[in-house]
Amino acid sequence: MKRGAEFEKEVIRRAALYEKERLLVLRKVDPPTRIIGKAKIIYLPNPFLDFVGSYTEAGGRAIFIEAKQTDGDKLGIGSSNSSGVTVKQLHALRVWSASGAIAAVLWKTPNAIWFVPIEAIESMMYKTQTKRIAEADLPKFCFCGNTVKSIKLLSTMRRIYGVPAKASAHTVRCRA
Repeated sequence: MKRGAEFEKEVIRRAALYEKERLLVLRKVDPPTRIIGKAKIIYLPNPFLDFVGSYTEAGGRAIFIEAKQTDGDKLGIGSSNSSGVTVKQLHALRVWSASGAIAAVLWKTPNAIWFVPIEAIESMMYKTQTKRIAEADLPKFCFCGNTVKSIKLLSTMRRIYGVPAKASAHTVRCRA
């Protein structure tokens, strides 16, 4: 089983519950493939991050998430190591954020799960002058749960981004 597969499955399960309540739509993005001949499958680089969707509760704001799982309490940023955030993924996070989307890394460590917006990553990298972030240095507002089964993605997003007062994802008002 692929590293982080259980973690990603739980994110998908949790997202389905949020979608049912019309609060958040989040989909796993599978890498594109090419089939050569009868049995050879080539996996191409994924042009997106791991998850894409819409924060429906906040007026349909686009959301892009890169999911990472590490065995330690540090996460490489702009690295060539696939367990860290690669240069390409970092670029995608920056581009989507600059376009007004929510762009973040959902990071599972042995101790906790963290929802880390690109802005927090950039701030930490600037402050420490390193290409990695440490779990101990993460802002408390990024905390998203202790275990895979206790991910509180939506409440963490509400804490960071807020929800418009009396917002309703499925209310449409028309003026005659």
